[in-house]
Amino acid sequence: MPRFRKRPVVIEAILWSGDNYDEVMAFTKGNAGNFTDLRDDTIIIKTLEGDSPPVKKGTWIIKGVEGEFYPCDARILDKTYDRVPEKCPACGRNKPEPTHPDFLCMTCIRNP
Repeated sequence: MPRFRKRPVVIEAILWSGDNYDEVMAFTKGNAGNFTDLRDDTIIIKTLEGDSPPVKKGTWIIKGVEGEFYPCDARILDKTYDRVPEKCPACGRNKPEPTHPDFLCMTCIRNP
């Protein structure tokens, strides 16, 4: 049986907090809808496969490699992805290279 390893892919995501509807709509470019009849702070995400089940507060909404959006449980996101820091951990100044295993910036990679 062949085995596979997930490629290092950098994604963007936003956490649905229940009160950041406008931010989620901007992030998904309108591919999220208010599911008001449930009245429990859930939304629906338009995915490549159709509408998602109701997305509850605390769920991440991920932008995939082809620009698609889909919900991801926080536990799965934590197991699957590492958060890219805002600054290079070595110098603390530059934007890190998200595919580098230690998230170093290009300056620190070139000048170790």
